[in-house]
Order: sequence, then structure tokens, then C-alpha cells
Amino acid sequence: MALSKGIQCSNALKAVLRIMHREEPVDEDELQRLQLVVDKLTGKDLSTKLHFAWNALQVAVNGVFDSDLDKINTSKIPGIKQILEKKEGLFRKHMMGKRVNRLSYPEPVNDRNVTDLRSAGINGPDVYPGALLVEREDGSIIRLDPGNRVRREAVAKQLLTPSEVHLRSALKRCKTVHRHLRSGDMLLLNRQPTLHKPSIMAHKVIIFVFLVKSFAGQSTVIVGTIIPLACCVLL
Repeated sequence: MALSKGIQCSNALKAVLRIMHREEPVDEDELQRLQLVVDKLTGKDLSTKLHFAWNALQVAVNGVFDSDLDKINTSKIPGIKQILEKKEGLFRKHMMGKRVNRLSYPEPVNDRNVTDLRSAGINGPDVYPGALLVEREDGSIIRLDPGNRVRREAVAKQLLTPSEVHLRSALKRCKTVHRHLRSGDMLLLNRQPTLHKPSIMAHKVIIFVFLVKSFAGQSTVIVGTIIPLACCVLL
């Protein structure tokens, strides 16, 4: 990865500087390890090696943000710019909703919101306000079955309980509940098909419930979303 390459270049630069400026006492094993790293660098003397190591670090850092700036690396691992831009980017391919009735709002679980999220999990995907699924700490998901209330209650009770995978992991995360939209939620909306900065706007959601008459004469309750005209343009 581009980030690991940047870390390697940074360690190589540190090795050159430590050999050039021995301000701290270095034992023999540590000195041999540093010398092995320095010997692999381009250049005949330490000054030349320092120059090339510094340039390599700059190229590696540039590659993290924009892989097109790295003309040496042929693997072309996508940088942050490539991950975000164009139709194959993160926003347009993975985050833009195509069906509004399948969208959900991911909310991390904590001590303050666990009561509301448990209630949403028990309601399930077919009762508003409810939830569609629960995401574990490792990224795996638990889909809430609308026909199994006992299972939904069991999942809701364990929202604050760390899973076994999370206990073995050094990275501390929390579960995330993908719940229905509620009034007050903030959304980033884009005017298709452009993705310019002025076309991306932040809107506050207002949920309303209205009654619709079907052709059979039966009444159906529909939950909809109003996006007010007042918005904040992201510049």
C-alpha cells in the first residue's frame, strides 16, 4: 500500500539521520540494523543517500493523496483522490442511494443513545422508527428479521456488549445501528449528474406521516421525508 511505502521511506530517512548525527548512544546491533537499511538506499555517501531518501518520502506521501503524482511506481495503488473522484469513487458508486426506501442512517452505539437504538432494533425494518441491520465491530452485519421479534430483542440487548472478535482486537470500536431516518438528521445531497462542490448541499430531514387512499378503499399510512428549501451549501 502507498501508506506502508511512506512509512518505509520515513524509517529509511530516520536511519540516515541517526547515522549522520549520532547524538544518542547506539548499541552495536542497532547500528548494524541501521547500516543495513542505509546500504539499500541510492547514493555513494550519506549526503546523497539523505537527498534520495527525502525525495522518496515526498513521492510516497504524494502517492497517498494522488497516485498519479507517483511516476515511478507502476502498481498504481489508488490514492485518496482516486478513491473519491469520478463515477467509480466512494461517493457516487457506494454512498449514493438508488432506492430511498432502502436507505438507512448509520449511528454508532454509546451510553446516551443506546435506549433509542434498542427500541429501533426491536421495531425492526417494517415499523417506524425502526432499524434495518446492526453492524458489528469487525464490519460484519446482522440483518434484523421483521418476522422474528425474539431475535431482534436479543440483538438489541447486546448492543453495548463487545463481541468475541472485538475483545481479541486491539482496535477499540463500537457497534453501529443502521436505523430509519428521523427528523433532525443531516444529509449530504447532490444534484445529479454533477459532483461539483456547489451542487453538494447539507439538508436537515423532516419526517411527516400522511394518509393515502388506495383503490380498494383501504387506508395506508405512508412515512415520507421533507427536505426544506433552507440549506447550507458546502463550499
